[in-house]
Amino acid sequence: MPRTCPDCNVLMSQRSFFGVLLDTCEHCAGIFFDEGEISRIREQAGDRALDELDNMIQPEPGHVDPTTHATRHCPACASEMRRFRYLYSSPVFLDTCDACGGVWVENGELQQMSEYIQSAKQGRPTTTHELSGDVQAKIEALTALDRARGLRARIAASTIAYHRD
Repeated sequence: MPRTCPDCNVLMSQRSFFGVLLDTCEHCAGIFFDEGEISRIREQAGDRALDELDNMIQPEPGHVDPTTHATRHCPACASEMRRFRYLYSSPVFLDTCDACGGVWVENGELQQMSEYIQSAKQGRPTTTHELSGDVQAKIEALTALDRARGLRARIAASTIAYHRD
């Protein structure tokens, strides 16, 4: 039975990749992996297979990725999916279904996963400049807020000290 894309609500196609049958959206280039399929592909074809798969499936011309993250429902069982950070410390967030173990991967995320795996193997830690622009902007805003709070605290402390003398 064909599955429906959790982002576009269109029927997905099935493609075989290294012997694994994947559900792919021809509109947004998202891919649904049933439980264990990402690991099977990595075991059979290596980590670079993720890049190859990401390049093989491209969104329709003119497709614009959503700017906000909406709650997704699993293409396999319709349960609400939960966002999680890939390999706990990577900058990549995926959606998983706790009911059936499936994983939804948006266009471009396979390449990000592959890059993270390669940098981890080479012993290079992920730094904030490798994070998405949105996450980097939030980090910079929090840093600026922290500096402003520190400045206000120093001004308040000096005012109190001045009045005590």
